[in-house]
This record gives sequence, C-alpha cells and structure tokens, in this order.
Amino acid sequence: DVHEYPHYVREFGDTADPSKRHRYCLYRASYNGKWIVTSKESDMAMNKGSITSKESAKRPTDTGIMWQYLDPAAKPPEGIEGSTESAGSVVWLDDPKMTLTVTA
Repeated sequence: DVHEYPHYVREFGDTADPSKRHRYCLYRASYNGKWIVTSKESDMAMNKGSITSKESAKRPTDTGIMWQYLDPAAKPPEGIEGSTESAGSVVWLDDPKMTLTVTA
C-alpha cells in the first residue's frame, strides 16, 4: 500500500532487456486524494507524477474521473499541486479522452 491505499503497477515491453521495459505506478496522493501516475516508484513518497486525476476519489475507477497531464514543455513539479492554471511554470492540461482501463 502507498499512503494507506492500494497502488497498481503495470509493466510492459521486452522482459529480457531492462532498457526496453516500461513500468508505471498508479497511486493515491497522501495530501489531496488525487490519483497519480508515475514511471518512478521513488516519486510516490513525494506525490509526484506526470498524470493526475482532476479531483480526489476513493478509487481510480470511480465513475466520472477526469484526467490531466503535465504539459511536456513545463519543468517537473516540486509536488503535484498544478492545475490547468499555471502554477509557477507547471501547467496541467485536461484530457477528456484519457481513460483508465483495469486489466488482470
């Protein structure tokens, strides 16, 4: 568990070659209840990531969750405190087409 909620890990790519393997973690932020996606497990302790739910939710699969992504032109955030408004140089962009799919 991360921040007293389950976290989810998805790994794909060439399992024989670690340089071609990709790993993503989905977890719930400790201070605002938003779900965050990161490719670095070390980011979870600092509530960092490049994709976030727009609002807090008990589960990442709750109906109506909207997702945002970090503007790739912006520098990485100190925390995940950005929004579609500029927070310093951090800008979160809404993506109404982004969805979460759960697979076993």
